[in-house]
Amino acid sequence: MGFARAILKLTPTLFTILFLLLGQPSYGWGLKEEAIPKSYWFKSHLIENVVNGREIRYAVEIKDLESFPEWSIRAQTEAALRLWLEPLQQAGIAIPKIVRVSPNDSKLDLLVKIGPDPIIWPGRNAAAHILSRPSDGRLYSLVAIDPKVAVDFGGGKKICAKDSRHYIRGPEKSFSERLMPAIKRYKSIDNWAKQVGESRDLLWNSTLPKLIHEIGHSFGLADTVSQAMLNQQSRPDLQSKTHGEGVMKKADYLLPQEDDRNSMLQLAKLARGAAIQCVKAQLDSLISKGQ
Repeated sequence: MGFARAILKLTPTLFTILFLLLGQPSYGWGLKEEAIPKSYWFKSHLIENVVNGREIRYAVEIKDLESFPEWSIRAQTEAALRLWLEPLQQAGIAIPKIVRVSPNDSKLDLLVKIGPDPIIWPGRNAAAHILSRPSDGRLYSLVAIDPKVAVDFGGGKKICAKDSRHYIRGPEKSFSERLMPAIKRYKSIDNWAKQVGESRDLLWNSTLPKLIHEIGHSFGLADTVSQAMLNQQSRPDLQSKTHGEGVMKKADYLLPQEDDRNSMLQLAKLARGAAIQCVKAQLDSLISKGQ
């Protein structure tokens, strides 16, 4: 009883500290309505793993292993996950372990698929979606990239998605170790193109930028490229009125920008605040029962 009372007294303080730590949004932000704690779909978003301290279990499924080796897509997937977890870690929030599993794993959280999939809209070659596993109804996030679909850049220029490993300079055997430093060095697609002497459109349409953007959706972030698109995924209390440049706006960056980072902090604040209130409700129930 004494311990429960102490926790109850401390809970508002913890909530206040968390609120002050994460602060009010000073940059743009936009969250998916599906990713808020009261949503049925909340458990399918990776922010739930953060809130509940569960490891992120991911798998990759690749149709053309010669063009897209598994080791390359795994490294890019893990780098994308770490990029989105980084602002939370810097804010003092414990981040989950990232674990590679089989696509058939019973506790799968994220499946990255390189190949055709019906979730991808016509005319596009990448998407993120929430699916329910037929065997047991478990929800998970699917990120799919179809390298056979050519994106039209205008003027008769059409480009299919290539593996970004070709444009990260250095030996393939050290690709995993070199990838994150390269992302932080390049920062944007424009800077990347200048440094490696490749077409900006080619790089923008390659696997790494697409994985970073789509996995942002898997955590619970919305597109902010236009107000109309944002409104389709969000609602007024889950977004700011203005939006700067960032990964979730036009996917012109490898490194999440201030809007992106702020969106992750707002998402964590919303989810963790709900979790704290849930703990308080459980303790209230125990006390009322005299336990």
